[in-house]
Amino acid sequence: MYNPHTSKGSEANAEFVELFNAGTSVADVSGYTFREGDGTTWSESSAFGSISIPAGGFLIIANANSEADFRSLYAGVPDGTPFVIFEMSLLNSPDGTTTQQLELRDSGGSRVDWVLYDDASPWPNVSDGYSLELMTADVSLNDQGGNWAASLVRDGTPGRVNSVVPEPATAALFGVGVGGILCRWRKRGRRQANGKDS
Repeated sequence: MYNPHTSKGSEANAEFVELFNAGTSVADVSGYTFREGDGTTWSESSAFGSISIPAGGFLIIANANSEADFRSLYAGVPDGTPFVIFEMSLLNSPDGTTTQQLELRDSGGSRVDWVLYDDASPWPNVSDGYSLELMTADVSLNDQGGNWAASLVRDGTPGRVNSVVPEPATAALFGVGVGGILCRWRKRGRRQANGKDS
């Protein structure tokens, strides 16, 4: 959520990044670090304390004063969802000279995942108050714009299943990156996931 709706007040305090554990066992992310920047200038890394993400569960990295403040802005975050509070400033409109990068490293300092996003094709055009949602949970696809979609619901779905699911692709080119699978999706090729958010 790099461009929260103005109804949230201070935009910076409503920004968040969500991590998803696609594995079948609990993921211990104690000592992991997260940072954001433009590739040259980075925020100070935020080290996670003793924290884990359940299988199929989420962790929210929020630029808020506290978990309670975040929950007051975003209703419906499930109880027990782990949080990391981190001071960040996500770019709304990266351009040719400034890019927005997010990076996750493990406790040993090795890069686990990274995302370099944009608001121009092949990345989706996201209106104020709508989040970018990952369509295929495959780390190798996280930097492909075609693997991301604008949320179907305002405020996104922090701590819950994404609001978009892909239709079967008419043609697919598998690639490495943030967006996942580069596909030719039909314009109406996203549908709501039976009331589930992602």
